Amino acid sequence: MKAVITNYDRNRKIYAIKALRAVTGYGLKEAKETIDNVPIAINLEWHQIDALRSEGISIETNVPHNLPLDKIQVMRDLVMTLLVEGQFKSAQYVIDAMEALDEN
Repeated sequence: MKAVITNYDRNRKIYAIKALRAVTGYGLKEAKETIDNVPIAINLEWHQIDALRSEGISIETNVPHNLPLDKIQVMRDLVMTLLVEGQFKSAQYVIDAMEALDEN
């Protein structure tokens, strides 16, 4: 499943890289590049997401459940498009808006 690594403790960058390597099987270079490019979309399984979250790495996978499915898909597509285009701040704004909707 597509997941977006949104944040990690910048003081523990080495631990984030080690965790990503251990959970995904990435090599050092790939794990470092991934962490250096946060926020970034990657493919993860549920158990990998849980393991990374337990290491203090923030990952977004869900959108508000109270939105109709078509709106959920539109928002997911928008976030992914923004990430692919390198518009990370805009993607984060959409993610934040989705979280705010979920809280209401």
